[in-house]
Amino acid sequence: MKKLRKSELFISFVKSLKSNGREYFKPWFEVGLAISAITFFACIGYLFYDWRRWAKRLVETAESTLRKIYKRKS
Repeated sequence: MKKLRKSELFISFVKSLKSNGREYFKPWFEVGLAISAITFFACIGYLFYDWRRWAKRLVETAESTLRKIYKRKS
C-alpha cells in the first residue's frame, strides 16, 4: 500500500466531497433549516403575544385614568 502525503489525502478528501458531498450534507442542512424556522416562528409568536399583553395593559391604564378624571369632575 502506498503511503500518501497530507496534501494528497486532502485532495482525495475534497474530491470525495465533490462527488457525494451533497448527499452527506443535505440532511444536516435540512435539520438546521428546520431549527431556524422553528426559532423564527417562536420569536414572531412571542412578539405577537407580548404586543397583545402590552396593548391590554395600555387599555386598562387608560380606562383607570379616565375613571379617575371623570370622578374628579363629578
